[in-house]
Amino acid sequence: MFVGTLIEGLLALIALALWAGCLPVVMDPRKGLAQMYVGKQSDEVIDYQPIISNANLYFCSWGAAICVLSVFAQYVRERLG
Repeated sequence: MFVGTLIEGLLALIALALWAGCLPVVMDPRKGLAQMYVGKQSDEVIDYQPIISNANLYFCSWGAAICVLSVFAQYVRERLG
């Protein structure tokens, strides 16, 4: 229907922009969505390490990156020949 058209390119670019804007928020350990800080805090030492707190959100975010980049790359490949 719209494969290889300008509409596909625009939709792929919009999806890529949404992913690029969403990923820093999802992966920020301070927000605690996909990662969070754990550790101990004493008077002299603050030992915080980020860990994955929501594995589904973490891996699906990167899976979405692979999908949207492959769709956009295929569109660019078709348009440029």
